[in-house]
Amino acid sequence: MALVPVRCLSGVLVVTLLLAACASYSPINPADIPSSLTASDTVRVVTRDGRESQFEIVAITPDAIVGEVERIQFADVKELDRVEKISLVSVGLVVATIVLLGGLVILLVWLSDQPRLGRGAR
Repeated sequence: MALVPVRCLSGVLVVTLLLAACASYSPINPADIPSSLTASDTVRVVTRDGRESQFEIVAITPDAIVGEVERIQFADVKELDRVEKISLVSVGLVVATIVLLGGLVILLVWLSDQPRLGRGAR
């Protein structure tokens, strides 16, 4: 019985770490680059020659996406995704749900170990 809380807490920790590292990618049509992106967006870019890079945009010029050390011409972009990180609020809600469900499981296990009362008990 003492292992149940440890297992639940370990599960919560693993899920929290996985969610904190998660990000989703929203594809952007290269023809829509100037109107779809802003400075401070994080993007993943694959160029026509196969190079892949991920960086935060510091500026968008009429013909290129500019990062701290990157400058990629719109014409060289084969694939473009905006990186959208999962917010801490989302992680908190998932962790809270897991903790509540874990608590419910612990309660049910504890209740199942208790002697039954009622008719027929002697």
